[in-house]
Amino acid sequence: MNKQYIHECWYCNELVVKDGHYPRSRSFHEECEELYLKEKEETKNEYIRLKVEVMFERAMRMIEKQAGVSVNEYKEAADAVHELAKKDTNKFASSHEMVATMQLIKNRIKTKVQYPVNRRRVDLLLPDLKIALEIDGHLHRFRIGKDSDRDVEIMNKLNENDRGWEIIRVPTKEIEENLNNLIPSVKQMYKERQDLRRKHGGFLPSYYSAHNRSSHLKALEGVRDKSKYTLE
Repeated sequence: MNKQYIHECWYCNELVVKDGHYPRSRSFHEECEELYLKEKEETKNEYIRLKVEVMFERAMRMIEKQAGVSVNEYKEAADAVHELAKKDTNKFASSHEMVATMQLIKNRIKTKVQYPVNRRRVDLLLPDLKIALEIDGHLHRFRIGKDSDRDVEIMNKLNENDRGWEIIRVPTKEIEENLNNLIPSVKQMYKERQDLRRKHGGFLPSYYSAHNRSSHLKALEGVRDKSKYTLE
C-alpha cells in the first residue's frame, strides 16, 4: 500500500491527501482539477481567438502602409479572410499569408488555403494558375534543404495527373513592401520556370535558386543511383 502525504491543492490552496511524498504532477482535489481543466480550455480558446484577431489587425496595418494602395478596395476580401480565420483558426500561420490571400481574392483568383498534398500542406494553392504559393518568413533561409525535399514531394504529387504545376516562393518582405506586384511577379516566375523546364528536360538549372539547386542535385543523385545498377 502506497504511503499517503498531505499536499497543497494547486487550485484552491487547501490541503489534499495524495499518494507519494514527491508526486510527479501537481496535486488537486478531484472537483478542483475538473474546474482547473475547464478554465484552462477556456483560456486556450480565448488565446487562439485573440491571436487570430491580432494577426488580422497586423495584416490590415500591412496593407494600410503600402504605397499606392487603397485599403477600402480590400473590404470584401478582408471580410472573407477574417471569417475564414475565425471559422478555422489553423487556416493562416501569419499575417503575410492573410495579406497574400486578400490580394488574390481581390483580383478574383481562386485560392485554396492550407491545401493538403500527401502529408504536406501548401500555404496557398492557385488551381487556375497551376501554382502552389509558399510565403517564406525570415527563418526560411535556415531550412532550404528541408524545404527542397518537401518541394520535390509536393511537385511530384501535383504533377502526377496534371502536368505544369510549379511551386513559387515569395519572401514576406515582398508582401510588406510591394503588394501590388505579387500577382504579376508570381505569374512571371511561373512563365520563366516553365520555359526553363522545356529547355532543360523538365529540370530547373542548378543556378536558378538555392532551392532548385538542392532539388536538382537530389534528382541527379537518384539518376546516378539507378545508373549504378543498370551499368553493372
